[in-house]
Amino acid sequence: MAEWGVDASFEGRGSLARPQPEPPAREVWLLQRSAGKPGARLGKTSGWVHRATLKAKQVKMLGGVEYLGVDDAGLRIRVDGGEQVCLSTTWWSAPARSRAGSCRRSCWPPAALRT
Repeated sequence: MAEWGVDASFEGRGSLARPQPEPPAREVWLLQRSAGKPGARLGKTSGWVHRATLKAKQVKMLGGVEYLGVDDAGLRIRVDGGEQVCLSTTWWSAPARSRAGSCRRSCWPPAALRT
């Protein structure tokens, strides 16, 4: 509860305290193919929680990403007309509009990017 600023001892006014999020265990990038701010289409009642969690964990988010390929250098992408390479040892991709748990096997890289 300390991560969200909840005072479980009820000592602070309104049982609120300064949030104490745990530091992120790794660097995470959230890449979204559709243009716009990632997470902008999340539900109004719960979307803020997801965005706040990602922000607290220092997740870097990019929208309007085009996947170019995967090679020994990493994941090659294009954002705003410029190419970048994302270095990582682990890849995971969720199919667009998938149901939770529908990706039980390795989804990465997509068939279009496999060499």
